[in-house]
Amino acid sequence: MFFEMSKVIDNIKVCDNYFLLRIYNPRINFDFFPGQFLEIKISKSCNAFFKRPFAIFDLERDSFSVLYHVIGEGTKALTDYKSGDLLEILYPLGNYYPFEKAYSYDNIFIVVGGIGFASVYFLIKRLLKVSGKKVFVILGFKTKKDVFCLQFISDLKKIYSNLEFIVATDDGTLGMSGNVIDVFNEISKDLDNIIIFSCGPKKMLQNLSKNIAMSSKNICCYASFETIMGCGIGICNGCSIKIRNNDTYLFKKVCQDGPIFNLRDVLWD
Repeated sequence: MFFEMSKVIDNIKVCDNYFLLRIYNPRINFDFFPGQFLEIKISKSCNAFFKRPFAIFDLERDSFSVLYHVIGEGTKALTDYKSGDLLEILYPLGNYYPFEKAYSYDNIFIVVGGIGFASVYFLIKRLLKVSGKKVFVILGFKTKKDVFCLQFISDLKKIYSNLEFIVATDDGTLGMSGNVIDVFNEISKDLDNIIIFSCGPKKMLQNLSKNIAMSSKNICCYASFETIMGCGIGICNGCSIKIRNNDTYLFKKVCQDGPIFNLRDVLWD
């Protein structure tokens, strides 16, 4: 874990309310892993006491990037940062998607809801490059106007023939009609020995967890949890979730023990 004042390379608007922030990485010999995150102190926000968590979207030799959705004061202030500005960052934080486990499964799925795509893009690239297997990516949105990431996936499709991506919208305005759970069930109906990597809203993960528990298939799923974090380093206990522990449970911190958990271990209130 490093604390840095790091320089912004660029901060580009991808589409309405979505931006891609590239930050210079002075630790070029340090390896980051898919699913890890960083915390950014947005000093240009009047509510800048706490740093904000963001998934590491992609990694290049001398830079890494963050894909973010402008939804409040903090992320709106983040759009004001320009090339050459300095950001106070703490990174890399958390565990990572256990992508090496994918080698033991016949079928690999990435199941994503909305901005959860920011957590899995780095993972998708890693799996496409090293697994040698087809990777199914299911991207779920409420409606066509919410879809923001097709260019990223289309660019990968030009490079990797083992990428199979499916867009789903709840109202059927783009791609398959239905939620990502319905689409996963349809695509995987004749498949078994499946590993899933997922990120999205809590309700989506809860429904995915129930779906897996009801299945007779061999399905393993690791999911990244999105939650409010006060400190990002396990001190404040503000991001705890219930995890199964034999016949009882214990609390684990998303920022320190996660954000990636085996979905079969998560207990839902």
